[in-house]
Amino acid sequence: GLVNQLSYFPIDVLRFTLAALTRVRPDVVGIMETEIWHNFLWSAKTLGSRCVLINGRVSDRSFSRGRWVKFFYESVLPRFDRVLTQTETDAERLQFLGARNPEVFGNTKFDEAVDGAEISREEARVRLGIPAEARVIIVGSTRGDFEQKWVVEALAQFKAETDLFIVHAPRHLETADDLHQLVKQAFGQVARRSLGEAGRYLILDTYGELGWAYRAGDIAIVGGGFDRLGGQNLIQPLAAGLPVVRGPNFQNFASAAALADREGLTRVAVTPSQIAEAVRRWLDDPTSRRAIGAKAQTLMADQQGASARYATALLSEATQSTAKRSRPAKR
Repeated sequence: GLVNQLSYFPIDVLRFTLAALTRVRPDVVGIMETEIWHNFLWSAKTLGSRCVLINGRVSDRSFSRGRWVKFFYESVLPRFDRVLTQTETDAERLQFLGARNPEVFGNTKFDEAVDGAEISREEARVRLGIPAEARVIIVGSTRGDFEQKWVVEALAQFKAETDLFIVHAPRHLETADDLHQLVKQAFGQVARRSLGEAGRYLILDTYGELGWAYRAGDIAIVGGGFDRLGGQNLIQPLAAGLPVVRGPNFQNFASAAALADREGLTRVAVTPSQIAEAVRRWLDDPTSRRAIGAKAQTLMADQQGASARYATALLSEATQSTAKRSRPAKR
């Protein structure tokens, strides 16, 4: 019910992009974040579409590389009628690369974090088969063997604590079998959500459940940053009121990570022993943990609203485009 039509994005070959857009004839084309394709944008502008970059961002790595191919960005970014970015830094970088008059609208990820907010802590625990009085660690979006080994090794130090439950959601479900073996070797038993199982170490090998699963937790460990992978979404657990343990490489969520670090909502770990140490400190200090969680929820709520701003901008562009196309041609 959210969309009228869902289609594959055309391969960025001119004959394909032009054919696709000729069939659709969009009034407005909204491009998310970094999906900047030269032939697609050329085709859209050739057919008279308004083009808007929304939730635009440029990571440290992309900016470093982009400076060497600035000529490419200077040929494609001016095709956007409006460039709407997450942060001032993103706006400055995009302007340097060739964008005209970028505007800062905020990050839609803060709005995405409210998914599952209607589910209470108690209900989330019931769904996952976790006792109400348990202490719970949610591991979100670990990527690859390296990160999964590190996290399982760190958490194995707590296996004797029978009131501690762990929910572990790998970023890519095809790695769930390997994760299953790691956990079984370290803990001796493991449960899988996809099989309807419950247990002290539950692998969340299903789609679309991590957002509300964070509601069941006390502490979150967020992957993607222990290895050099740019980090994964730490906004969701913060919005659920969980302090976060993360790795040092969070370029993909740099502004959110910096905000959380500055407010003392996260701890950065660079070894398995440091992951375990950070978890231990928060497990042993529930008063501090809850205070940080409440502060995180308030801070994340204050950052919300970007999605509505982007939607309003797109509707405004659609109105302008429709009005322009409906005007009679001058003789």
